[in-house]
Parts: sequence; C-alpha cells; structure tokens
Amino acid sequence: MKHILLFLFILLWSKTEAQTVYAVSNEKKIYRIEDDYTSTYLSTVSSTPFLIGDIAISPNGTMYGIAYDSIYQINPLTGQATFIISLPHTSYPALVCSNDYELYTISDSGYLYKYDILTSTITNMEYLGFATSGDLTFYKGNLIFQTWASDASVYMIKAYNLEIGQLVDIFCHPSYFQLWGLTTKYVDCDNGTVLAVNPANQLLDINFNSQTYTQLPFTFPSGETIYGLASTNEHLGSLCTPENLTDLDCENLSNNYLAYNKPFVYPTFVENQLFWENFDEVTKVSIYDIAGKIIFKKEETSITSIVIDNLEKGIYVLKLENKYDSFTQKFIKK
Repeated sequence: MKHILLFLFILLWSKTEAQTVYAVSNEKKIYRIEDDYTSTYLSTVSSTPFLIGDIAISPNGTMYGIAYDSIYQINPLTGQATFIISLPHTSYPALVCSNDYELYTISDSGYLYKYDILTSTITNMEYLGFATSGDLTFYKGNLIFQTWASDASVYMIKAYNLEIGQLVDIFCHPSYFQLWGLTTKYVDCDNGTVLAVNPANQLLDINFNSQTYTQLPFTFPSGETIYGLASTNEHLGSLCTPENLTDLDCENLSNNYLAYNKPFVYPTFVENQLFWENFDEVTKVSIYDIAGKIIFKKEETSITSIVIDNLEKGIYVLKLENKYDSFTQKFIKK
C-alpha cells in the first residue's frame, strides 16, 4: 500500500510540476528549451577535454554530462563541470538517469552500461549490438534509443526492456533519420511527449502509435548543433512496469516501404572507406572529432568516397558540401 501511495504521489507531482527540457550543443553550451520552443542560453561547460555528447538530470535536479568516456556533474547556471568517473575506454554519446539515481549509457560498440550515482559502481549490463547516434530516454518502462541498419537502408528507434532483456524496434524510418537528442516530457506511464532533435536542429514530437513525427516551431542559434537533450522528469518513466512492446522488425520491411531518396552515408561502422548516396557533386569533405576539431579535409571537383584508414577508433562527424547545400552525419570508426 505504501508503494502504491508513493507512486500515486509521484504521478500527481509530475502533472503539476514544471517540466524543463535542457539541451547541450557542439560548443559545450547549455540551453533551456522554453514552453514556446524558444531556447535560452545558460552557460558554457568548462574543464572537459572533450565535447559533452549528452546530458541527464537526476531526480534531485542535478545535471550530469558524458564527454567521450567520462561522466561529469554540471552546474547548468555556471557551466562548472566536476569530474565523477571514467567508463571503460571508448566513446559514449548517450546518457539518461533513472529514478534510482542510475545513469545509463551506450558505448560506440553497442554495450549498455549503468553507473550507480549513490554507490559509485559501474555495471556492464548487456551487449545490445547497436550503437546510438546520441541519446536515450525512458518510454513505458523501457530504455529507448535511435540506431540504424548496417547498410543505412532504414533507421529505427529501439526499446530495451530492462526487466526481461528484450530488444525490439518501435519506430521505423525508411531513409536518413539521425537523431542526436532524445528525451521524454513525462506525464504518466501511458502519456507523455517524446521529443527528438536531428542534426538540422529540428525539434520533433515522435508518435510511436502512428509512426509519425511533428516538427515543432523551435528556434535555436545558427552555427551550433544540439548534441543531447534531457528533461527534469524523464527519470519518472523508469518507475513504469516495462511493457512488452510490439517489435516492428524495421530491417525486414517491404522494399516499397524502404524506398528512399534522402542523403545517407554508409557504412555507419566503418573500417576503411566511407561512401554516400543521394548527395551529388560533392566538392568538399570534412571530418570532425568528438572535440569538434577538424581532423580531415578534402576539396576536389567531384568526391564520391573517402579513405579513412588512418583514423583512430571512435565517433566522428562527416560533413559533405556542394555548391547548393551541406549535409552532416555521425559515423563510427571501428
């Protein structure tokens, strides 16, 4: 009875308290996303050698950030970053906090890790086999994150049931659809808004029931890119009994559904060479490391692929440019 009353209190609190959404950009800047979808700059994170790939908010309102393989506590008003702990050495672009003060993250090689803030312990929970482009959150008691097929033919949002260890596809998109931020404005176990942001800084409201999304009237400073999102109450989603969500099996959808004509880069997990399609007459290619530094640049009349043998393992951002437009996509060097 005590647990039921506590849960009902939390649900009531979640409906009445303000739900604040925060964002972190590629310049380590922290923003608050207002209810009218404008953005307010708060601070610039200091004292981290790498960019902040994602942020998370604990139940007591403390902000945490992941920078390459290290977790920091962040003061969003001052930008002060305090080192907490390093995870096994690799890149981790995603972070979310549960109601039990547990930070979840996925490595660039597809391992799910948990860091218990209260006990300072790290647990390698599961090999998921899929990396994420930059964020994860709670939905109906599941951890959800965005990933892609090995040939980039389809992008999907996967849900991982922490109770039974089941991984299923709950959202399919038949073309380039990278999401660098993902969070939930929680209402209760059956209701809430799943927000996502793509590399173009478009803020999207994802509807899993209809397999659609709505672009919101979001404004954000030009020249910056959002890397991660977090809300002050997404942790409440971890209290819900994990549902066995329907598996859409995105990679085995019909060829008609998988027809696409938007730009994409492949393979996502690359050893030697990167290719792209549906983005023609490329005259300039740039690669940025996780700290935002240009480490590769090539300019020619027409570029159709690049060799990246000399890159170290990790997460990078590829930028393609032609005389009309530009296109960016993350990739992982194996």
